[in-house]
Amino acid sequence: MSITASRFGTSALMLDWSGLNLLAPELQSTQKDHYLAQWKSTLQDLHEWKSGFYDCAIDPSLNQLEACLKQIEALRETPSLDITDCLFIGIGGSSLGPMCLIDSLKHRALSIKFHFFENPDPLDWQYRIARLTPKNTLVCVVTKSGTTYETLAIFMLAHQWLSRALGTPAAQKQIIAI
Repeated sequence: MSITASRFGTSALMLDWSGLNLLAPELQSTQKDHYLAQWKSTLQDLHEWKSGFYDCAIDPSLNQLEACLKQIEALRETPSLDITDCLFIGIGGSSLGPMCLIDSLKHRALSIKFHFFENPDPLDWQYRIARLTPKNTLVCVVTKSGTTYETLAIFMLAHQWLSRALGTPAAQKQIIAI
């Protein structure tokens, strides 16, 4: 099987798969057949627009919009919270999507300032966190696997920072994990 390029429907997006070695020599024949079958199925789903990604904006079971709106309303209705900043912790795709959304909506004058933390460098942490006030900061941590070292390291710092300033029960009210 040789796949050199594929296109998503009528999209101008062209994917070049020519450098991908699907048939690694160390795989046994049955494994090769299994991986090729999976690959063909995935490509077929993409070509038929069956990927959840395309339907996320309109499918409530994928976008979890209701749960998000409830969480936002609960935060807004908490009288002791005056959130002015969001310390957003994530790496790669966990932060890239929100960065793009926030950038595209900046003309709407969002009242919360977002600060994206992707690097566990202690000097960067100290420099950037010094400009935030714990009682006015929401911490949002996003991780697909829950095991990304950089994300966990930064989250542990953020949790400690909030807990020291506010106490653990109050700090936990200002943390959202996705």
